[in-house]
Amino acid sequence: MAERFDQREFVRVPDCSDVVYTPISSGKKTKSEIKDISQAGICFISEEKLEPGITIDLTLTLEKIGFSFVAKGVVRWVNEVVKNRRYEVGIKFVDLPDQDIRRLLNYMNSMKKFDSYR
Repeated sequence: MAERFDQREFVRVPDCSDVVYTPISSGKKTKSEIKDISQAGICFISEEKLEPGITIDLTLTLEKIGFSFVAKGVVRWVNEVVKNRRYEVGIKFVDLPDQDIRRLLNYMNSMKKFDSYR
């Protein structure tokens, strides 16, 4: 029997913060909810099927710590979650500044601690 390994490079934590995403190609801003987050990217729910490989602008608002930031990302994968055209979208951040990565790591650590008390 073959062993299974998690392919994720970074730990993800569940989240329900807001994200506004704008595909560079369409310029259409859409608000959604983050499903999970890591220092390298996010997963969110979309009502439109985004194509892997496209670049999008993101504005994330992590309300629990009063932290908002703007980032660029690339769509890495898309999974249909419900037959009514809802999709999970995996995004990899592009050129995220070190200070934002540090704040994200602090946020994720605080969320893990909070989650352990539920």
